[in-house]
Amino acid sequence: MINCVRANLAELKLNRVESYNLYREYNHRKKITPEQASIPYYINGIKKPSYKQVEKILTGIKEVGRELMELEIR
Repeated sequence: MINCVRANLAELKLNRVESYNLYREYNHRKKITPEQASIPYYINGIKKPSYKQVEKILTGIKEVGRELMELEIR
């Protein structure tokens, strides 16, 4: 039973990343890797990001900010 749950969670994580990448591809943005989907673990204190990962996260946040500034609300 536990192995089944772990397998389902792993599949769910991959599906989440794949779905997000489809959205990013549609919007002509760079895809992310499953490692980048670890942010909830960082937020909840389950894992600690490396310095390099923190830099990537900050770059992503800035990119999202730029995307939001480009939005036109009609």
